Amino acid sequence: MDAEQRRAALLDFFDSHLLEPKPERAAALLEPFVRMIEDGRYYLSARSKFRASQVTAILALATDGAIQKGELVSLSAPPLREGWMTEEAAAKSFGVALAVSTCSLELPRLALEPPRGGGELPLEDEVTDFLEATLWKDLRPCLVNTLCAELGEHQRLSRWVSDTWDALFLVLLAARQNRTDVFLRLKPLIELLSHAILAGRKRDDSSTAILFVA
Repeated sequence: MDAEQRRAALLDFFDSHLLEPKPERAAALLEPFVRMIEDGRYYLSARSKFRASQVTAILALATDGAIQKGELVSLSAPPLREGWMTEEAAAKSFGVALAVSTCSLELPRLALEPPRGGGELPLEDEVTDFLEATLWKDLRPCLVNTLCAELGEHQRLSRWVSDTWDALFLVLLAARQNRTDVFLRLKPLIELLSHAILAGRKRDDSSTAILFVA
């Protein structure tokens, strides 16, 4: 699927299911991810581009208050580097430390309808298939490659990309159920994730989420 096919599929999806906002505006929310796939890399902004209070407010809104703080971690300047470490050793230490100190954010459903039985394909399966085909199949390698470039190969990388999948899935599920309220509630989080990677929450402080930035 090329970029124009992705854009057309997203526009048709929102036009078919979500009454507000207009499909063009809804599809524009996911345009940065389409461009990332085109460029083959995940966009990360510098830490200086973020306001801590705004990041915290976005995370609290999307998690129904479960997250009270967002901690920005720069991939280009890992905080765990010691003077004796090479860049490779520092990246490995950084990756291992974060792998054992974070766990999935487990984004709440925000009152979206539960799965329903019946002969038709369940909405969640439908949205999963749509997300996989239009974005995730090609976006996930961009995420993993960006992390690998800074941290090296690591067995926990797959877990660090799962929260991005969850966020994209929930915003599409909200649209599929015509839940404008939930869509708009998740919109700031999706906008944030077009500039940062959500890496879960701290194990020793479940109210704090980690975000990777440039």
